[in-house]
Amino acid sequence: MHSIRAVAGAMRHVLTRVADEAAITTGCVSRVRKFRGSSLVLALTFGWLNEPAASLVDLTQAAARQGVLISLQGLDQRFTPALAATFKAVLAAAVQTVVSHTGATLPLLERFAGGVWALDSSTITLPDELAATYPGCGGGDGQGQAGLKLHVELNLSTGELRGPDLTPSRTSDRSSALQHAVLPPDSLRLHDRQYVVLPVLRQIAAAGGFWLSRYHTRSALCDPAGAAWTDRGQRLTQEQADTPLVDLAVELGSSERLPARLIAVRLPQEQADRQRAEVKRRAQRNGYTASDEALALAGWLLVITNVSAERLSGLEALVHHEGGGPKG
Repeated sequence: MHSIRAVAGAMRHVLTRVADEAAITTGCVSRVRKFRGSSLVLALTFGWLNEPAASLVDLTQAAARQGVLISLQGLDQRFTPALAATFKAVLAAAVQTVVSHTGATLPLLERFAGGVWALDSSTITLPDELAATYPGCGGGDGQGQAGLKLHVELNLSTGELRGPDLTPSRTSDRSSALQHAVLPPDSLRLHDRQYVVLPVLRQIAAAGGFWLSRYHTRSALCDPAGAAWTDRGQRLTQEQADTPLVDLAVELGSSERLPARLIAVRLPQEQADRQRAEVKRRAQRNGYTASDEALALAGWLLVITNVSAERLSGLEALVHHEGGGPKG
């Protein structure tokens, strides 16, 4: 209950006082006639929460519940760049408000004094008119001309949230500001393969931190002695001959060598077939033919980490990323 009250109090401050100040600063509200910044933000926020595809009629009704009677035309005229800037300022204030808890945690989380941090992103498709500000990826599969990507980092041990860092959906996840966020010593960062950048992983390790990720096939593999894996699919098959779970010391990269553990297990046939089909679709969409090695690797769940086996077993590492497959 304490956490609920803390969240409620923090959000009340953001959606009232902060919204009022932001609307005046952006010029969204110059004189208080019908709307204050807070009543406008609350009306639209709750209107869209109730119905994401809310019409002007729905939104004017939401405004009425905030004590503001306004015509459809009057509300329509409020949708300006200043209103967008107001919402952006309110969002920024909301995500800078840290509310955490110190309740019971899983034994795994207790192994890392600096916390276990999960970094990920979600993409929202926007109207094509916003392509100049938030360029999308274009093409099919729901990738329009405009899109917004939200990157967040969550401390699974305390509930602390960083972000969202807002970028155009065309922007690579690797360039997010949260990619370079400083974490406490003895922390573990969980992230997906799109965040795998060897200099970043090296910085985390140098600061006394740890990382766990799915393996991205753009990273070359070598033995600790420096011998390159020329055919990674064949090498994994050889290593799996005596055990169902492969857990090896490797080095990532061709020129920049980063020590790591590679943990791998074969996917069930049905899941492997789906992964291979996705690799082929991605290759066709981008105008190339998927390699035999990429198709072979799609039959494996591959995880990389710098956490020792004594602190994190291979099975525990795989559980965090179960169900995924490598990019081709």
